[in-house]
Amino acid sequence: MEETKYYNFENTMKWLNFAYFLRDEYPFNRKDLENIRTGWGMIIIPKKGIEETIEAKLAGNDEMPLKEIVMLYQIPFTYNESLGVISKNVDLTFRYDKTYKYGEINKNIAQCCYFIQKYGKRMNDFYILDSEFVFDFMSYYVINNQWGLGNENVSTFVLENLSCLKGDNNE
Repeated sequence: MEETKYYNFENTMKWLNFAYFLRDEYPFNRKDLENIRTGWGMIIIPKKGIEETIEAKLAGNDEMPLKEIVMLYQIPFTYNESLGVISKNVDLTFRYDKTYKYGEINKNIAQCCYFIQKYGKRMNDFYILDSEFVFDFMSYYVINNQWGLGNENVSTFVLENLSCLKGDNNE
């Protein structure tokens, strides 16, 4: 069996094909790209169906509540005095009858759900994977599996300070 390659942030950015998709977006269309700093980001995954899929697998059911896992990978960045977020839709599919078209399946949906449940931070209706779990999940559960890349969006914001909160029980 081939050893799974661990992907780092730079490899993940290349896999997401941001050089192509962001080439016309501000501030990535500037010549001073060295002034753009990013964080590793986070993956936001809807909670609905994650636990039920794990329970179905443990019970020996062949029918899984989820057929795919959809997620939003968000990467924060700063450019000079502005702040922004790159958002990218990513999905995992498990179409065993279409591996010739969509690629190999190296982890089943229950294994992916278990990783999300074990390492994700639960937030009401979502799980959030951040820190090193972003790259573990991307490396071992997404990039070497049946994935699809969706739309991307760049949002930029003006920075504000929170001095308006002074005096509201924060003194």
